[in-house]
Amino acid sequence: MAEAATIDAARQEEFVGKVVEQISGTMTTLLGAVGDRLGLFKNLAAEGPATSAELASRTKLNERYLREWLGGMATLFELRRIDKAFQSSSRTCVSARARERPLFYRWHISDAASASWSI
Repeated sequence: MAEAATIDAARQEEFVGKVVEQISGTMTTLLGAVGDRLGLFKNLAAEGPATSAELASRTKLNERYLREWLGGMATLFELRRIDKAFQSSSRTCVSARARERPLFYRWHISDAASASWSI
């Protein structure tokens, strides 16, 4: 009869941590690509903080989807929450203005996301 393997709790925790990091990175990339393609970062940088309803009104997009997007980006620290409104972080404001720079990384992220998921 085979012996039961002993699970190393520290190695198991390290593995789970790596999986969570990878999932978080994937979500950041996909949500970032969506926000970029739809002009959401640019809108927040140009017109200031917005609730999901305000952003929907400004962009003519579905409020429910924007609420999820805003919540996801705030969770990933790409947006800051001020009362009930969301504001671009300084990093996303710079990215929105840097769009035309030839080596701007956003294009690589958008291209990578588009290769597996058409927005």
